[in-house]
Amino acid sequence: MKKILVLILIAGCSALLGNYSSAQSKSEDLKRLFELMQTDKMIDQTMSNMTDMIKQQLQGYSEQLGGEKKFDEYMAFLLEETRSITRKMMTEDMPALYEKYFTQEEIKDLIRFYESKTGQKMIESSAALSKETMQIMMQKYVPELQEKLKAKLADMD
Repeated sequence: MKKILVLILIAGCSALLGNYSSAQSKSEDLKRLFELMQTDKMIDQTMSNMTDMIKQQLQGYSEQLGGEKKFDEYMAFLLEETRSITRKMMTEDMPALYEKYFTQEEIKDLIRFYESKTGQKMIESSAALSKETMQIMMQKYVPELQEKLKAKLADMD
């Protein structure tokens, strides 16, 4: 009876260690994937682009904030806070999301893709693609949407 109990305990411990090892390896794979995807760099570039756009949109409010110096201080604070939030999101939320939607093998497939020339080109091009997409949207579609919204409001009166 003692031998059976010992065998059950050994089997249980082995199963637990196997799951822990698998989870640890998946976690390591996710870290590698995020490194390959240059997630921090992409987030920094996105934040920089967003800050530039926000700065342009709020430029007229610099006097309300107490002048250009206060406005720059406010924008620096905004940038630092958004970076802090996105770093936390990257270390806590993104791994959980990737674990939820991708299997270990799919994560390994993504790693192989981002290690390839095409994957590297995708990473290198993504910042420029995002910036140009945002510019097109702001220049071409946002004004069009604003006009449609104004017309809709006028029709509703």
